[in-house]
Amino acid sequence: MSATTDMASRSYHHGSLRDTLVQAALAVIERDGHEALSLRELAQAAGVSSAAPYRHFADRAAVLAAVACAGYEDLRRDCEAVAADPALDPPARLRALARAFIAFSRLRPGLFRLMFDGQPPGADSDPALLNAEAECYAAVVAVAAPALPRLDAPALRLRIVTLWATLYGYSMAGQRHRMRPYMTEGLDEAGIDAAIVEAAIGPLDDLPAR
Repeated sequence: MSATTDMASRSYHHGSLRDTLVQAALAVIERDGHEALSLRELAQAAGVSSAAPYRHFADRAAVLAAVACAGYEDLRRDCEAVAADPALDPPARLRALARAFIAFSRLRPGLFRLMFDGQPPGADSDPALLNAEAECYAAVVAVAAPALPRLDAPALRLRIVTLWATLYGYSMAGQRHRMRPYMTEGLDEAGIDAAIVEAAIGPLDDLPAR
């Protein structure tokens, strides 16, 4: 038995093979994009046999769904970290959350594209992925609601949908290099980010300025 096979066997018996495969898939996706991921390449990246991924994943789509699920969990934790910051008041937390969303898209571009633009067929019926998406959105709601106490429930939902859609659209435009030089001439990225954050949050005349 080779050292690689022995290591993979130990990982499997300790219940960590699935996590190893997900982390290896994340690395491949960030390097080459989710379109390039295959189970064979995943096995090579994880240092396991070509049959090992099938112990936890039925096919490539299942791997991508698991990676997207991990991405939503990470984004949710970023949102929760903002919510837990005692140095920020509710409006500042909401602005910080918007900036964290944009930062996530830039720091983990391959994962972001998979989460928001590259999920495989059938992902909309994957319970784990749907739950991870919902919990991530709930973390956004938990930050937004205290910052918008004067809104009734329908107005709050509308504001959060607008926030989510605006941040997604801006981030995806950056991912696809659609922010052309003739559009941004004379502007810097920080200034554009700040304007997008304010537009995403919406009019907050009754809230403190950032």
